[in-house]
Order: sequence, then structure tokens, then C-alpha cells
Amino acid sequence: MFVDHLNDTSQQVLHGLGKQFLDDKLPTFVKTNADDGVSGLPASAFADPVSRAFPVHTKSATFLSSLYFQGQAANDETWSRAFPREKVAERLSSASQFWGLSDQISQLTTAITEKSAASTHQLTDADYALIMPFGGETVKRFPVVNAKSAAKAATNLLRDRVQYPYAWRKHAAANILQRAMTLHAELPANALYYLTKAAGLFAADNKQAARALRTRALVFPTDMRETFRKAAAVIANTPVKLPELTKLCELLDNADRQYNRHVLYRQGMPVPEEILFAGPAVKSAAAASDTIMLVTGNAYHVDDIKSAGLEPFTILSSAYVEDLAADDQGHLDMDKVAALLPTIPRDDAQLLDKSFHAMGIQPVAEKSAASTADDWLDSDAWLDFAKRTSGGRTPTQDFSMSSVLRHPQDTHDRASKSGK
Repeated sequence: MFVDHLNDTSQQVLHGLGKQFLDDKLPTFVKTNADDGVSGLPASAFADPVSRAFPVHTKSATFLSSLYFQGQAANDETWSRAFPREKVAERLSSASQFWGLSDQISQLTTAITEKSAASTHQLTDADYALIMPFGGETVKRFPVVNAKSAAKAATNLLRDRVQYPYAWRKHAAANILQRAMTLHAELPANALYYLTKAAGLFAADNKQAARALRTRALVFPTDMRETFRKAAAVIANTPVKLPELTKLCELLDNADRQYNRHVLYRQGMPVPEEILFAGPAVKSAAAASDTIMLVTGNAYHVDDIKSAGLEPFTILSSAYVEDLAADDQGHLDMDKVAALLPTIPRDDAQLLDKSFHAMGIQPVAEKSAASTADDWLDSDAWLDFAKRTSGGRTPTQDFSMSSVLRHPQDTHDRASKSGK
């Protein structure tokens, strides 16, 4: 999914594009450390006026918007915004001429065309979600450099999870999810569901996990079976913290390998994290087609928004009111509302949440209060991301297996062994 420098708060996308296409050398007039006062600008100050994205109100902003737009296009990011991509390109071109940037943008376009065609982006260790020493070698898996590769890495980890020990799965899943959030990537629902469990973000329901663990223990000899049955009894009657569940996953994974039970993964036996951790903790009170979700994670029924009219949006800039008005009587153009609201910036979305609440409009999808997230990831941010990707649905787990350890995006670095 395309982002601009306003959304790229960590500047990870900018760093990647600059390294890939500009040899880390941005023009001296470019400022990258502020939003440059865009909050009060009219919609016309953006190349994408509907989403208020890719600002062109200054020379610096226009260059950055052009870099983000052209660079992500070259990397095959998905355009999912309501405003046509071709129109954004036209508005960027006009703004470049206005600011006297035609030569610089022409050089940028040439560099992007040449370097993307030549596939000169060289992966570094920092690009991989998993780097582990193994047998005198360094195993590198799951490169994530943009939203498209994040989705691919997630899919590949789900597909080949039976090939890796638990510690590797957890490490890779956590890194892929963190980078996917930073890159605003949308992951396939079944991959998101598994990676959430593998990363150990949410504890499974105590009773369900205990029942599953008791059943799972049947594959072991008597002594090991009793060990895990005792663990199941503890889980059933005592709230267990996430680090304790992680340790239990490690023990179960080790036992599977010690007793050669891990071969049953290929017959559909769940890996440990699939029974001890939960997927995205989201519940929905209405069908997704009947709701509109903000980036805050709150979804509102279409009929409630329609009945409220333009009044809740007056808390935002006048540009929103102008964009969403169907007439001068305060009615909403619901097609525009459905296209715009999921894309508005978080600050605006939070204001709109407050405005809806003041008018008695309640969200129909709420975050689950029963689960807790690990310290490395803010739970609200994660739930926003999870619901945006999965549409608020709990996907069906896919137990398809792959017998191939290596796949197209994997590399096997033998440098540590060969000394090169």
C-alpha cells in the first residue's frame, strides 16, 4: 500500500527508497523531519486530495511526494486509494513544474527507471526478518523491504512453518509483523492469523488451550504425557502470563523433536503456538459490508453515519466537509464517505471518534479487553493493523504444508563457512 512522508513516521520507507534509488543522497533543499504544517491546508494542496496525501505545497514536499509515489510504484506496491493513481501523477507533474523541479524530477524518474529495471537493490542483513547461525553457516530468510515483500514473507512463513524450530518461527513472525506495520502492508488474512500466534501476542482462552494441550499430550509416552497434562491443569485454573506460555511452547516444541513427533506437523498436527496463543483479538457486531472502519480500529455502522449527516465532520477541516457533502442541505455522499474515512490520518480519525461519541454514535467493532499484548508492540496499534488487514474476520487456519525448505525469496549464506 502506498504511503507518503506524512505517514512514514519512522522514515523506514524513505530510507529504503533513498538507498535504492538515490544512493542515500537527498537534495539539500529537502526537509524530512516534520509534517511542514499540512494540517490546516486545503485539499488542493495534496496530489491525492481525497486522502490528503502526497502534499505539494512546498518544493521539499513536492520532491518527497514524487520520490514516494514513483519509488513505490517501481517496487510494485498496491494502489488502494480512492483517488485515481493517474490523477495523482498528473498533479505531481504540475506541482513539479510550478516549483521549478522539472529537471530534478526528470533525473529522479530516470534513476528509478534504471535502477528498478536493473534490480540493483542489494539486500543487507537488516532486510531479513530471520537470520540465524546453523551448522557453521548463516541462514537468512524472509526479506522485507516493502509492503509487497512483507506479504510474501508472511505467506512463506505460514507455508513453511513446519521447517523451523519454535524460536525461529517466533523471531521471524515478530519481525515480519513489526515491519509490516511500519510499511503499512496488508497481509493475507490466514498469514496474519498465524503470525499473530507465532509472535505470541495474545494468550489463548485458558479453558480451550488446556483442552487442546491435554489432547496434544496423547502423542507422547506416558511420562511426558503426564508432564503436559499437569501443565494443562495449571493453564485451566490460573491466568498464565505471555512469557510463561512462550516457555511452554519451547518445551512442547523440544519434546516434539526429542520424540520425533514433529513429523506429525505434516499430517496436520498443530505446532505449539497454534494451541497456546490466540489470533487477532477482534470481534465485530456487524457485517464488514455494513460498516466503515477508521484507522483507530473503531468501526461505525453506515446507517448511523448517514443519519448523522455532515455535523460530526465539522470538527475536522472544512476540506472534509466540502469533499463529503452530497448537497448544501447537510447530506453525505456515502460513496465518498466509504472511500475516504478508512484512509484519513490517525489524528483526524481520533477527533472523528470523539465527535461521533458526542452525538451518541457508538462503534460496532471494539477491541477485545480480554487479551494482552507483548511489551514490544502497542496493543491498540496492533489491533488497528490486524482489523484493517483481516476485515474484522477470524480467518480459517490453513494447514497446507510444503516439503521444500528453500523457496524463491530465501538465501543460504555460506560466507561464514567459506571465509569469503
